[in-house]
Amino acid sequence: MFGYATDETEECMPLTIILAHRLNYKMAQLRRDRTLPWLRPDSKTQVTVQYSQENGMVVPTRVHTIVISVQHDEDITVDEMRASLKEMVVDAVVPKKYLDDNTVYHLQPSGRFVIGGPQVAYAIGVAEPLSISIFSYGTSQMGDRALMEIVRKNFDLRPGMIVRELNLKKPIYQKTACYGHFGRNEFPWEVVKKLNY
Repeated sequence: MFGYATDETEECMPLTIILAHRLNYKMAQLRRDRTLPWLRPDSKTQVTVQYSQENGMVVPTRVHTIVISVQHDEDITVDEMRASLKEMVVDAVVPKKYLDDNTVYHLQPSGRFVIGGPQVAYAIGVAEPLSISIFSYGTSQMGDRALMEIVRKNFDLRPGMIVRELNLKKPIYQKTACYGHFGRNEFPWEVVKKLNY
């Protein structure tokens, strides 16, 4: 997350976030105009920029790493996606002066990403989730519908109830600034809940 102003871009935002947003915007354009018809709406981008100090100023010098993961049709190969993302998205968006032989590209780093979309989606002013998605990818002996019923019976996903059940109004968040939010038994969301089937 970024929350500071800088003069390194005309938008007064850090170059890293501007480039990440532009990569997403470019993919949306290529999807809508059918230039890359295999693209789907769910995408994630990250750009790591290397800086130098010049006369007390922090100046972007190069893009160190670019990460793009995008949902796609089933009938395209990972190699085809990577080539198109590099040529038609990265090269079209990132100014050449920031790219060099050492720039690291993680394009579709996890391979295929056919099923995308939100897992829990909300609308402002509506307490109940608009949608809940569960995909076990064949790792459960129960079907996804059965898992959905278990979730519905055991978890009240209204935001107010999540706040109450996880004690989110307690001042515990300073601890999350170090060593991550998960995999630690000191947080209420790590307590295993006994489920009713």
